[in-house]
Amino acid sequence: MLLESIGLTLLIIAASWQFLFSGWWDKQASEWQYSIQEEVNISVLSTLGDLATLPKETDADQLRERAWEIRQDAYGAVAKAISMRDDRKKALKGQASFFSKIWFWLFLLGSVLLCVGKYCQYLAAKLKVFSANKPIKQD
Repeated sequence: MLLESIGLTLLIIAASWQFLFSGWWDKQASEWQYSIQEEVNISVLSTLGDLATLPKETDADQLRERAWEIRQDAYGAVAKAISMRDDRKKALKGQASFFSKIWFWLFLLGSVLLCVGKYCQYLAAKLKVFSANKPIKQD
């Protein structure tokens, strides 16, 4: 009975863990993706706005210099988006993997304890039946 209770408790904890943390990681992954996409969209709009001002430049040297600055800004935005994506992958690979392993071991241990508890209960019931069927020795 004790093993079953511990096993059921671990299964409840594993289910709660799955609900709280795994659900959070699933939600967090899409929010990070939205954040990266928003950063890229803002960078694209900013670059387009800068490009729209280029035709107003009349001096060729200033035009080249301004185009170079816009290009550098665009490359900086690309580097930032790649960095954000890589940070997201590292976090998901490290912590999400750790959280899913905790859930797995809680679930496995709870299931094993529940099965062992049930088996012990079966053996105890079987022994009671056998002992009840034995004839009593009389002296």
